[in-house]
Amino acid sequence: MWKNSFVQGKQKDLTFRNFALFHINLLSVIMVSFYTQPQVNCLKDISSDVFQSESERYGILAAYGDFNSDKLTDVFVISNNGKSFEVLISYSIKPFLRRSRIVCSVDEGIITSVMPADFNGDSKMDILITIKTPDLYPELSIRVLWGNFDSIQCDTPIKITMKGQPLIMDFNNDMIADMFGEGEDGRRYYWLGSVSSNFTQQEAPSPHNQPLRMPHSCAFLDLNSDKAADLLVTGQKMFEYWISSVEGNFSFWKSVPNPQSVSKLGQSSFTDIDLDGSLEHVVPVCHDPSCKSGGIMVLNDNDEWQYWIQELKQGEIQWSYSLPNGDVAPFDNLTLPLTLRVADFDMDGFPDFVTVLKRQSEGKEVRQAVVLRNIPCSSCLLGRTLEIIWKQGDLSEIPNPQLPAFYDIFEDGTMDLIISGKSEGLWKLYALQNTFDYDAYFIKVLVLTGRCYVDCPGERVPYGTNQPGPLIQYYTTRPNGSPQVSSASQLSQSAYFSLQLPYVVFGLGQTPNFIDKLTVGIPGHRNFAIQKREWTQIIPNSQMVVIPHPPDKPDKWTNKLFVTPSRLVILTFAALLGTCGFIGLIIGALHWKEKREDRREKLQEAHRFHFDAM
Repeated sequence: MWKNSFVQGKQKDLTFRNFALFHINLLSVIMVSFYTQPQVNCLKDISSDVFQSESERYGILAAYGDFNSDKLTDVFVISNNGKSFEVLISYSIKPFLRRSRIVCSVDEGIITSVMPADFNGDSKMDILITIKTPDLYPELSIRVLWGNFDSIQCDTPIKITMKGQPLIMDFNNDMIADMFGEGEDGRRYYWLGSVSSNFTQQEAPSPHNQPLRMPHSCAFLDLNSDKAADLLVTGQKMFEYWISSVEGNFSFWKSVPNPQSVSKLGQSSFTDIDLDGSLEHVVPVCHDPSCKSGGIMVLNDNDEWQYWIQELKQGEIQWSYSLPNGDVAPFDNLTLPLTLRVADFDMDGFPDFVTVLKRQSEGKEVRQAVVLRNIPCSSCLLGRTLEIIWKQGDLSEIPNPQLPAFYDIFEDGTMDLIISGKSEGLWKLYALQNTFDYDAYFIKVLVLTGRCYVDCPGERVPYGTNQPGPLIQYYTTRPNGSPQVSSASQLSQSAYFSLQLPYVVFGLGQTPNFIDKLTVGIPGHRNFAIQKREWTQIIPNSQMVVIPHPPDKPDKWTNKLFVTPSRLVILTFAALLGTCGFIGLIIGALHWKEKREDRREKLQEAHRFHFDAM
């Protein structure tokens, strides 16, 4: 009788334990779900935290690059009078961007663009500037200033004249930055950098004898999915596709006519819209000369232009792209073409865009910087569409925005914004934090030049060299078991304020899976083969630095991984500790109860033994 009651007591204890474990697991799931529910993104103006003083906020955002090679992305700014440029050095603590001694001035004209790269192969970042002078107009004077980590040589004999701004690329596969553009005579040329800090001019073929469209949006990226960078040339009538060949040159592949039903073409962008592993060619367009209405077109697999977005509307209000105005001297000839700048703003894996739109209100032009989110759409082209976020925190409060660009202020994989606007006739910088409310994962990839590794000048790994053209592609698995793949090109464009970051950030959504495979391909062919390498099982929320040294031996390339713990990981760890502690208390209580029952049973057995003996 007693034995049966004891077994029943044991069963009750086990039932209680299972009941407790079930509710603990349920509680932990609810906690994680609560902390990972997606919230609406909000952009918060943190300019006072980012810039050291109010005076450092004046100027126009020109380019990005890690000038001092400390793995933090610095910002290049042109002064309001156009006579100088300065490098704002990035820090990991407030203020995040600070004034430096890296300042250069010009006397002969106005600086119209800044392009950082390594033009002499010393693994130190140099700076190319384009200068508009009255005696050369419409040609530009090109100067290359040699850098030395924390200083720059402002006086240089390197001066080149060309029409329009150059495309930075690597023509001869030596990991030294070269230039492509149109010379004074209207012909196309490559200007090849060298270790002697001189440039060799080489004529480039032109099968259709068409001039470049000005402003052009030529690009250096993989066009035929072989992992090697090719050349896209934007002519006045058509796009030309030039494929990297084993001879170390570019072979003409095909031409695609410009869209015929539009009045103005913006700058081309290349991004993987639908995560199929291939890059789509995206172009913003205007339907009329004054750009009262506009849309977005995408080149399909049959080389036909299709509308992705036909109109830009807010209800019944018609918006369109903001054409640059010339009311701010001396930038009356500053070329700011229509540009959709690309990054994964909400970290769901699909690329988003930022641009400036305009509308008419009471006879005046109203400008607003907006984020265009890439969202699913079953009946849309590529199964995706763009949702314009009209109220995005402090973003809509920026006065007269001109140049918006993505920038990772906190180096945490979340895309923030830096915007150049005009306030009281002067260019001014604004920094906005993307206060991302739910925890998502990312992978950040930076591909360096690979000209050195352990034998670099100054014994420093050259994290700062902006390398154009590498192709990065990753594979992972979604929660439902389906594959997810995406591709991106690093620094495919450089001219006309493309404002591309010197690395690639992939959003991975809320799937904490490892990256199954990550492939990196560098420009050109070596030993008659494309140079690429794969890495497997990459930890999410990490920065991966790839040093392709030596370039012709991918099996010896170095990969450095810097892991960034996410908020969800910390919350999960805390929930796990709390759950383990709670379970430990329950087990301890049950163990104490069992010991008490055991003592009671022993006393009863002892009492029964003496009773039987009598």
